[in-house]
Amino acid sequence: MKKREGGILAWAAAVFLLVGMAAGCSRSEEARYQLNPKQPVMITVWNYYNGQTKQAFDNLVSRFNETVGMEMGIIVDSVSYGDVNQLAEEAYNSASGRLGADAMPNLFAAYPENAYRIDVLGKLVDLNQYFSEDELKVYRADFLQDCSFGGNYGLKILPVVRSTENLFLNKTDWDRFAGDTGVRLDRLSTWEGV
Repeated sequence: MKKREGGILAWAAAVFLLVGMAAGCSRSEEARYQLNPKQPVMITVWNYYNGQTKQAFDNLVSRFNETVGMEMGIIVDSVSYGDVNQLAEEAYNSASGRLGADAMPNLFAAYPENAYRIDVLGKLVDLNQYFSEDELKVYRADFLQDCSFGGNYGLKILPVVRSTENLFLNKTDWDRFAGDTGVRLDRLSTWEGV
């Protein structure tokens, strides 16, 4: 559950970071796009959360809307499409202009292959224009490379949720196993050793 909450918090942080950037645009245009709490900006976010994950994300969105969002004039509308495949299809239909499809959201969750399909249609913005080099240094370089579709396409995705594989061992059981087999703990330092 902690891993899931961390992913939700990371995604929410990225959403709210992008909300601020989307509202502010580039620094040279800052005066033109000043936020006004009396005329709030609506930011639509599509996700694939359901169950407890959806509830946690919706709670974060509500908290943002009722505090910082209200003060700044930003309203986030979170829409869940239930699962990754359904969201990918809805986002593609929207980007393609399919009859009956909803309008494109400001932000949506996507795996690189699905985002690439939409980028081919010219519907993704290069996020590099919104970040300084120092801000991008907080991300792993290989993650950012994946978010540029492996080339010079610009930064099209923020790597807010990446998988990490963890292996937990019961020390008492491990010691018994190691004693019986002679296997040392350092053997587990690589996938081949596992």
